[in-house]
Amino acid sequence: MWPTLFHLPAWLLLIAGGVLSGALLAGGEPFERKRAALGAAAGAVLALAIGAWRGWLQTAVPVHGYGTFILAGFLLGVYMSRRRAHLLGVEPERCMDVGVLGVVTGLAGARVFHILFDNWSYYNPFGERGPAAVLDMFKVWEGGLVFYGAFLVVIPVTAWYCRRHKIPVLPFLDLAAPALIAGLALGRLGCLMRGCCYGCPVEWGIVFGPESPAWEDHVIHGWISTSAARSLPVHPTQIYAFLCAGLSAAFLYAYWPRRRYDGQILGLMLLMAGATRFFEEALRGDTPAAWPDVAPSLSMAQWIGLSLVAISMLWLLYFRRRGSLYLPAPAPAAS
Repeated sequence: MWPTLFHLPAWLLLIAGGVLSGALLAGGEPFERKRAALGAAAGAVLALAIGAWRGWLQTAVPVHGYGTFILAGFLLGVYMSRRRAHLLGVEPERCMDVGVLGVVTGLAGARVFHILFDNWSYYNPFGERGPAAVLDMFKVWEGGLVFYGAFLVVIPVTAWYCRRHKIPVLPFLDLAAPALIAGLALGRLGCLMRGCCYGCPVEWGIVFGPESPAWEDHVIHGWISTSAARSLPVHPTQIYAFLCAGLSAAFLYAYWPRRRYDGQILGLMLLMAGATRFFEEALRGDTPAAWPDVAPSLSMAQWIGLSLVAISMLWLLYFRRRGSLYLPAPAPAAS
């Protein structure tokens, strides 16, 4: 577990923010370099002055591993989509727009799913914790994001964006599917840094330090004492998930040029995501059974995984029968 990668001096961040803000504000339109340089210098001085006044210059800002890998997953996904966007006749800039929209709505969906289905007793504002529970709902940097909640929101939002900007919906979703799974793969490394999404105890597994989610859970169950230096060994489910998502993304990205019909890549992504998550979840130690009276060992994520497998198979059969494959019209020859 490595929740904090390193610390950045506050003065460095103040200078960077001042330079960027000053250059953008002073550069004007059309952008003039001399004016932008003067604005950048003035912005840096002003930022440092504010930092000195507020007493921030001697402080440092932690860079969390969880957030860093989430950001890396976003950048990788945008890069993968941009590389092939022109093959659909789509402007590469649209991939950045969809990426930003997807991150904002996806984080919201992933967080809401976690709050409602994984840990409502902790976040319930009408419980013992009161208003403090509401504030904790927004602390996404501490973990607590569910992939299902993200893509259940991201897919319809992306479809809406495509329709609004007259982009072919299914072909673009096929293009974005490998990028989404690749982003998930790096996000799982963030889970490893944070120590969340841990596995069930096993003799040969990895351990997490004090105050990690696994350590706290083992203390609550009475398996270790509060003075224990580490948790019990657990399955490295974050690494399993990283490998499954990474291999799925690599396959989908390599298969995309060979796709036979629109919707095939998205359907395969749903199939792989549902199947791999079902088996990963069997080794998780942080997710209780959703309906113990019906299935004592199946968590909510496993029920959703089974549903995704069924839906994806019907999806693939339907679009295979349609058999349509979008090919953009060739650009007119230059005269």
